[in-house]
Amino acid sequence: MATTIGKIETNTKLCDCLNSDRFAINDRYCDVYIGSPAFIREEHAFVRFRRQQASNLIIVGNDVKSALTIIGMTNFQLAKQSTPEQSKFYIVDCFNVDHPYSEKIKLIEKFSPSVKVVPNRNIADVVDNVSEELESRIKADNNGNNIGGRVVLSIMYMQNSRILKKEGYNTSPVTKKLMRIIKEGPELGIHVILYSLSYPGMMEIIDSNTLNEFENRIALDGGKSLSILTEISNSKISEQGSALLQGPEEFMTYNPDLIRVYSQWNTKNESKNSNVEFVTELLNL
Repeated sequence: MATTIGKIETNTKLCDCLNSDRFAINDRYCDVYIGSPAFIREEHAFVRFRRQQASNLIIVGNDVKSALTIIGMTNFQLAKQSTPEQSKFYIVDCFNVDHPYSEKIKLIEKFSPSVKVVPNRNIADVVDNVSEELESRIKADNNGNNIGGRVVLSIMYMQNSRILKKEGYNTSPVTKKLMRIIKEGPELGIHVILYSLSYPGMMEIIDSNTLNEFENRIALDGGKSLSILTEISNSKISEQGSALLQGPEEFMTYNPDLIRVYSQWNTKNESKNSNVEFVTELLNL
């Protein structure tokens, strides 16, 4: 299948930040760029993470490479825009050991010290850690204190994690904790990013009420991904590398919006710092 080319170099704002390494730290809200517009306009596609209910991101579809790119770009930009001393980022890699993308996302650890990539077998421990952070922030908030920084939990290929799946009709204990994080975390600076290969695989883990806690949704090619969108789009995902992004209406030109996920960066004579190195290596995985 052909791949759509999403070019970073036409996003002058992102390129300037990457080349100068001057990202503005803002623990209240920040934007992360994930792709170029499929229609004629200047603004590139971004997801806004803010201390507000439902500020989470869910990604569904068979285009694993685009999902990997989005999660890598998102965590990298969030880490750059968050107070480092108070921020933690966890990426759970649920790929089987023989999957072509198994452990590929560990690349980010070399460039973002606050990001930790863990295997599927440790997912319960990671969820427990984030749950404890949620409790600490709830207690601090009740006492009139604010904890800065961000905590972001990303789960890649979630449909492959047995411990998250329902036990008959009952939600697993780990998933119950995860659902609470999804619901109560955003207002306190804790966000969740989920990626499932298919819509049915996702629904084996979460329910429709929990899906409503994701104001940002990305439908990739295949996997009945359009089922996560709350509105019908006239646009079609015709090939890998393209996606439909749905988010709050105040940030969207169209809703859902057809975009090209980043897959190319012609750096030319740009400075070859660690940011450039990371993005280049990520896109070439």
